[in-house]
Amino acid sequence: MKIDRLFNKGITGMLALAGILCGCAEEEHETSQTVPLSISATCPVLAGDVTTRATNTEVKIALNATVGEYATTAKTYRVTTSPSITFAPQDADNTWEVTGDLTSTPLTIYGWLDENTPVAYSKNSIAVDNGNISNVALSPLYACIGVRVVLGKDTERAGTYKISSKLNGIGTASANNGWDTSGVMPVLKAGSSSPAAIKNTDKKTVVGIKANDLTTDYFMRVAPTTIQPSTASLFTITLPNNKQLSIASGAKAITIENGNCYLFTVNIGSETSLTISSIDQMTMDAKTTIVLHPDNVPRKPGIFSRDNWDQFVEDYINNQDITKWLDSDRVLNLYTDIDLNNEEWIPFIGNGDKGFGFNGNGHTIYNLRTISVNKKGGFYAELHDPYSIKGLTIDGVISDGHDNMQNSGAFVGTLYGGSVIDCHVKGKVEISTYESAGGIVGASNGQGNIYACTFAPDETPILTAPYAVGGIVGLLLENDRVMGCIVHDFTFTDKEAEFLGGISGMARGDDICQGCVVYNIKANRSGTLGCISPIGLYRYCYYYDVFDRSSSESEGANSVAINKLEDLSNKTVITELNVPLYYSLIEPKFHFEASPTPTITGPTIKPGKPEEPILN
Repeated sequence: MKIDRLFNKGITGMLALAGILCGCAEEEHETSQTVPLSISATCPVLAGDVTTRATNTEVKIALNATVGEYATTAKTYRVTTSPSITFAPQDADNTWEVTGDLTSTPLTIYGWLDENTPVAYSKNSIAVDNGNISNVALSPLYACIGVRVVLGKDTERAGTYKISSKLNGIGTASANNGWDTSGVMPVLKAGSSSPAAIKNTDKKTVVGIKANDLTTDYFMRVAPTTIQPSTASLFTITLPNNKQLSIASGAKAITIENGNCYLFTVNIGSETSLTISSIDQMTMDAKTTIVLHPDNVPRKPGIFSRDNWDQFVEDYINNQDITKWLDSDRVLNLYTDIDLNNEEWIPFIGNGDKGFGFNGNGHTIYNLRTISVNKKGGFYAELHDPYSIKGLTIDGVISDGHDNMQNSGAFVGTLYGGSVIDCHVKGKVEISTYESAGGIVGASNGQGNIYACTFAPDETPILTAPYAVGGIVGLLLENDRVMGCIVHDFTFTDKEAEFLGGISGMARGDDICQGCVVYNIKANRSGTLGCISPIGLYRYCYYYDVFDRSSSESEGANSVAINKLEDLSNKTVITELNVPLYYSLIEPKFHFEASPTPTITGPTIKPGKPEEPILN
């Protein structure tokens, strides 16, 4: 049986060989035909039709993703249309053809889709269907950066400011077509010049941003980098009057990556040293949304967001250690605006182990509604030496403690030797107590300083107390000092105060008020009224149309009579207002400047040392 089986196999094999020799064998398959390679792609940042481009930009396409090889085999293709992007070979020698039965291939693409859009793609295996490759998602080889400018609380109108940067740009297709192909993903060599200047955008986020919004007018295209901490002049903002503001990067490194969009928010309101206040980031394909430390740039002790604020207040109320929030001088720095929404506010007490100073850095607290602590109301119930509050605006304050508050002001109920500097009140004001009330401070009990502050509420504020009411402070004692303050444009509604004054209701001493301005103040009452203070002498203070009176010549060391509002911006008046500020030991220095619209507004108080006054 074994021999028979071997014989049969031998016969079968010879018959098959004979069939081959005579050409009678049937082919098992036919050779596949080649077809031109076709690729369709998308790019999330490309909008419009690239056929309108000014130059014939090109890409390199390689059916190879091996480092060190793909660049040597790449062929040159031109972009033909978008947003569904396709490619056409530059010529016959630059044409890829593949077999029709090819099901996958490695693929590398790099080049410029238009004059401003470099892209790259690399994949070891991508599906092929009869020579067609689809759904290639090209990655932009740059980051987009926009800048939103905020003035106080409000976002400035788009296009108001010109913004430049010291970051490296990517150049353009015609000027920068150098590529580093030593890695898996081709990388565009960064241009050496800065990106073109842009205008400020009014967008509040880049989450969900569309390609049409990423125009080169409002978003600069930069090379990937790491912005080192404390990079000076990262951005330069040119104001409409051509004044330039330099914006620093802050204390935290910022990583800028390809394919991401970054929105930097900068508040130019009144910070002396401007820094970035927040960054919003997202990947341009909108698949991933990442927020980089919102409102937390730079990273240093202080309040950068509402969450920070709420946590600090909670720590303070619960007697937790607040040191981590304070700088080395025990000052709490505010780096964002805070809206308290008229919710009940328990005032701080700046004294003892829990004491701390406050620097608003030009920011605003909105809608303060304070209750009584130790029979005092305000943002702080008490402020003691050596602490100070500075650089803060309160827009809207309610301190209704007529029965349980002895003293109240928007910022401090009672000042015990501390200082209130460069602080301002505006908006709705309702402050009432059973003794003394002031727009800034309720009462000062000696050795206190109120410096470069302004009170400009809505037209009819409620500012009432039975003893002393003042636009800046209700009651002052002998060794207190009020200097460089401005009160203007409202009507006192109080009808019960024994003493009512434009700056101070009662000043128990002479020369306590110096270098102050009051104008356009009314009162619906008679009694003991003082344009500056009804009791006590003052020096170098000027007023116009206060309780129907204006400054006279030689009043309080003045040498000019005020007959109209613009007289307050008289050169001699400004010089005399600056006399006490020049010789003051209080830091930082402030000075008066003439109003830019003297028939409408009075002088302004600005940071900086005044020129040495030369008096006649």
